[in-house]
Amino acid sequence: MNKDIRNIYNQETSKNFYDNDYVKITDRLDYIFHESKSEKIEEFTFVYCEKGELKIELNNTVFCLHKNDILVCLPNSLINLIEEKSDNKLIIICFSNRLAHRMTQTEKGTWKMMEHLHVCPVRHMTKNECVVLKKYIDLISDKIDVDADKFQKDILMHIASAMFTEMISIAYQNSYEDCTDDSSEECLRQSDYIFNNFMEAVTADKGRHRTIGYYAEMLCYTPKYLSTIVKKVCGKNALTLINDNAIEHIIAELKYSDKNIKQIAFDFNFSNNSFFSKFFKMHTGISPTEYRNNIIKNEDGKTETEKNENR
Repeated sequence: MNKDIRNIYNQETSKNFYDNDYVKITDRLDYIFHESKSEKIEEFTFVYCEKGELKIELNNTVFCLHKNDILVCLPNSLINLIEEKSDNKLIIICFSNRLAHRMTQTEKGTWKMMEHLHVCPVRHMTKNECVVLKKYIDLISDKIDVDADKFQKDILMHIASAMFTEMISIAYQNSYEDCTDDSSEECLRQSDYIFNNFMEAVTADKGRHRTIGYYAEMLCYTPKYLSTIVKKVCGKNALTLINDNAIEHIIAELKYSDKNIKQIAFDFNFSNNSFFSKFFKMHTGISPTEYRNNIIKNEDGKTETEKNENR
């Protein structure tokens, strides 16, 4: 690749929560290392070594990438560039936390995959896997280069989601081979076990309960202890993960269901519409009604209010 692929969503103009998903693909290592050789990874990042050799320290462990190796950097990872060959050819793929979170909460066992990827972040890709990866990159690049229409965002989002799932599958497929019995104890630390159970419970709940106390009681821990474990494992507050999960499901209802706002608020156990609207606006910047109107406007160029005025 000789150029950066633009965000699939224009970050400067997109204001609502749902449109903040994006994927970036670049061949420039300085996208990660801005002003120093040591950085904290904020996005779900894959570094693919197509040619040459790259030595990187990830979370205090040194890894050497050779041709067709891929490095998986989970969000909140500490990365340090040790050595880069001059003839390197790299492809760096960064998925937003919003997209990654949506994808990783769809399957109950996904957090177990994350545990393995944390321990064994480097994979050697087969020739066929490299071909598949490049096809995704070409597909996204080609789609971005065409004139935008009302379906382009959704199409790109589905392609990016499929690409993310494919790359997780490639990385995880060999993890059992790479993780020896000696590392199995580390893969299944008690804190990771608790965190995995917490995320499975949050995902299964689909946003109906939004307090740490609810999940702490379900898992038989104190709220303080559960919060500490979650923060330790993933670097985020438990309540943030709970609320993010709720917002994801609420957005899906607003976008794809025919239910009115009152019914959606009731389904998610909000006491009234006002509290529901305040919760949604606090996390997205707009009200549920505004969000739904924006979707309708994007589809036909008019808001629901404008339609009513023309009737």
